[in-house]
Amino acid sequence: MSKVVNFRATGRGQATWFDTGVFQAPAVNTFGNIGRNAFTGPGFFNLDLSVFRRFKMSERFTVEMRAESYNFSNTPQYPNPDGGFGSATFGQITNAGIGSSADGGSRQLQFGLRVIF
Repeated sequence: MSKVVNFRATGRGQATWFDTGVFQAPAVNTFGNIGRNAFTGPGFFNLDLSVFRRFKMSERFTVEMRAESYNFSNTPQYPNPDGGFGSATFGQITNAGIGSSADGGSRQLQFGLRVIF
């Protein structure tokens, strides 16, 4: 049975997320013995923030001002390490996983004004 040890990557392509030295190719025409979902990747942290305030303009009209921030802490979201055994980047995280705000991309701000009548 293989033991998986997590290491923090210090930079692009400089370190592996787990110890790749404990893996070897299985014999020809046989299956390997590692279990399903044996690897864990870096965690996912996302903090969204919303602030709004309603102002009563008259008996009939209300104005709502709001500000929303997605990924407020601007934390990078790293994808899982490369799991392809024959790959040159096996066990490495090679990008910062920048995508949409739903995927934990960069910080996004949104402002809105709403009139309720």
